[in-house]
Amino acid sequence: MSQSYIAVLKNDGTVWTWGYSEKGALGNGSTEISSLPGKVEDLSSVRALSAGENHMAVIKSDGSLWCWGIINMVKWVMARGIL
Repeated sequence: MSQSYIAVLKNDGTVWTWGYSEKGALGNGSTEISSLPGKVEDLSSVRALSAGENHMAVIKSDGSLWCWGIINMVKWVMARGIL
Protein backbone atom coordinates (compact mmCIF):
# COMPACT_ATOMS: atom_id res chain seq x y z
CA MET A 1 0.00 0.00 0.00
CA SER A 2 1.26 3.48 -0.78
CA GLN A 3 1.75 6.09 1.93
CA SER A 4 -1.74 7.49 1.70
CA TYR A 5 -4.99 7.46 3.59
CA ILE A 6 -8.60 8.48 3.13
CA ALA A 7 -10.58 10.73 5.46
CA VAL A 8 -14.32 11.24 5.20
CA LEU A 9 -16.42 13.84 7.02
CA LYS A 10 -19.94 12.44 7.19
CA ASN A 11 -23.13 14.51 7.31
CA ASP A 12 -23.59 13.53 10.96
CA GLY A 13 -20.34 15.33 11.91
CA THR A 14 -18.23 12.20 12.42
CA VAL A 15 -14.86 11.54 10.77
CA TRP A 16 -13.93 8.15 9.33
CA THR A 17 -10.42 7.20 8.16
CA TRP A 18 -8.55 4.26 6.66
CA GLY A 19 -5.30 3.52 4.86
CA TYR A 20 -1.67 4.12 5.80
CA SER A 21 -1.06 5.55 9.30
CA GLU A 22 2.65 5.32 10.08
CA LYS A 23 2.62 8.78 11.69
CA GLY A 24 -0.81 8.54 13.34
CA ALA A 25 -2.77 10.36 10.64
CA LEU A 26 -5.80 8.09 11.03
CA GLY A 27 -6.50 9.42 14.52
CA ASN A 28 -7.17 5.96 15.94
CA GLY A 29 -4.17 5.74 18.25
CA SER A 30 -2.42 3.25 15.98
CA THR A 31 0.32 3.42 13.39
CA GLU A 32 -0.91 0.29 11.62
CA ILE A 33 -2.45 0.18 8.15
CA SER A 34 -6.24 -0.05 8.22
CA SER A 35 -8.01 -1.54 5.22
CA LEU A 36 -11.47 -0.79 6.64
CA PRO A 37 -13.02 2.59 7.52
CA GLY A 38 -12.90 3.38 11.23
CA LYS A 39 -14.57 6.19 13.14
CA VAL A 40 -12.26 8.67 14.88
CA GLU A 41 -13.47 8.17 18.45
CA ASP A 42 -14.23 11.01 20.89
CA LEU A 43 -14.79 13.35 17.96
CA SER A 44 -18.20 14.61 16.88
CA SER A 45 -19.88 17.75 15.55
CA VAL A 46 -17.10 18.30 13.01
CA ARG A 47 -17.80 21.05 10.47
CA ALA A 48 -14.54 21.12 8.46
CA LEU A 49 -11.65 18.76 7.80
CA SER A 50 -8.18 19.32 6.37
CA ALA A 51 -5.77 16.44 5.74
CA GLY A 52 -2.05 16.61 5.07
CA GLU A 53 0.54 13.97 4.28
CA ASN A 54 0.84 12.70 7.88
CA HIS A 55 -1.60 14.83 9.85
CA MET A 56 -5.19 15.97 10.03
CA ALA A 57 -7.00 18.97 11.48
CA VAL A 58 -10.73 19.48 12.03
CA ILE A 59 -12.88 22.34 13.24
CA LYS A 60 -15.84 21.40 15.39
CA SER A 61 -19.15 23.25 15.58
CA ASP A 62 -18.07 24.87 18.88
CA GLY A 63 -15.08 26.48 17.10
CA SER A 64 -12.46 24.18 18.64
CA LEU A 65 -9.56 23.00 16.48
CA TRP A 66 -8.47 19.37 16.84
CA CYS A 67 -5.22 18.11 15.25
CA TRP A 68 -3.38 14.80 15.18
CA GLY A 69 -0.51 13.07 13.42
CA ILE A 70 2.87 14.66 12.65
CA ILE A 71 3.71 17.85 10.76
CA ASN A 72 7.30 19.03 10.35
CA MET A 73 8.34 16.33 12.82
CA VAL A 74 6.20 17.78 15.63
CA LYS A 75 3.85 15.13 16.99
CA TRP A 76 0.27 16.15 17.76
CA VAL A 77 -1.76 13.89 20.01
CA MET A 78 -5.37 15.00 19.70
CA ALA A 79 -4.40 18.59 20.49
CA ARG A 80 -7.30 20.99 20.69
CA GLY A 81 -8.02 24.64 21.24
CA ILE A 82 -10.74 27.21 20.73
CA LEU A 83 -10.56 29.48 17.70
